[in-house]
Amino acid sequence: MWPFTTISPEVAVERELRARLLEKGVTREKLRSILETDQQVALRAVRTERAADSRERTVENTLRIKTSEERLDKAEVDLRGPLAVLAVKKAKHKAEITKAEAEEAKAEADAAEAAKVKAEAEARRAKAEADKAKAEAEVAVAKKAKEAADRRKAKAQGK
Repeated sequence: MWPFTTISPEVAVERELRARLLEKGVTREKLRSILETDQQVALRAVRTERAADSRERTVENTLRIKTSEERLDKAEVDLRGPLAVLAVKKAKHKAEITKAEAEEAKAEADAAEAAKVKAEAEARRAKAEADKAKAEAEVAVAKKAKEAADRRKAKAQGK
């Protein structure tokens, strides 16, 4: 650590005040309670100052909002003429476009659903055909095995 450190004037005053109070017989606990009380008072002062500033800002903001609302109301009255008609037409046009897009999306969804149902039906049909072919193959294998067994049996009896 650096041997020469600078001390802020507040800290120096506080140290000197502590030393004087300790010389006069004030205990460390009493000194601590005094300092805590001072800190609490200072904190309360800061909080009240901040609250006052906050209230002032709130009032200013409220006034600002009111004046801007008044300006908007006046502008709305001014725009109720031809610009309002154009705005309504534009809104209707956007609504029609959105409605058309929604109908198109619904049609695409319905087509996708139909394709899904068709694919599922095709998959079931293909599975049924595969099961049928497997069963026929098993029957054919069983038939050949029986024929082979019958031939062996006939051959064994014929000898």
